[in-house]
Amino acid sequence: MRMVRRRNWTQLLSEQTPSPEALEAAEQDFEPGEGLVSVYAVTTDEERLETAVALCDISPGWPKEFDFVEFDEGDLVEVGALLPVRSDGDTKCKSVNRRHFDVLLNGEQRRKLIERIANQLKSDGKTTVPRCKRKEIEKAVAEEKFAWILSTSRLRSSS
Repeated sequence: MRMVRRRNWTQLLSEQTPSPEALEAAEQDFEPGEGLVSVYAVTTDEERLETAVALCDISPGWPKEFDFVEFDEGDLVEVGALLPVRSDGDTKCKSVNRRHFDVLLNGEQRRKLIERIANQLKSDGKTTVPRCKRKEIEKAVAEEKFAWILSTSRLRSSS
């Protein structure tokens, strides 16, 4: 799972054949050049929501919605990338931090991965990237759904 900006993927998902401009826009959601890309391993809807809440808590200007893309190790193998390496996340949630990984991607691998993600979304009939709505995030915070949400949390104090 990787947090992205929906506007960067709109053109890419609307085109039959991705244009260089559309790919360039989506690439803005990944580190430029050859570098480590921060990702979170999620397998359930609960983990997805918890990760969204944790990332919104550390993101400047808490977003109204949390847009994301997902891919798996098979996608990384297909684009010739090394498998993810476990690394410490920097959220307030220990379980989310344990799901944090870094993936080393060069420019070509990054572009191929973006194309694979876009093709998968399109084959699933999607015209936009998935979104975790603010209502879901606010509800999880209000219900203190996750034990790590404390009164000192930025999300808790902004409700």
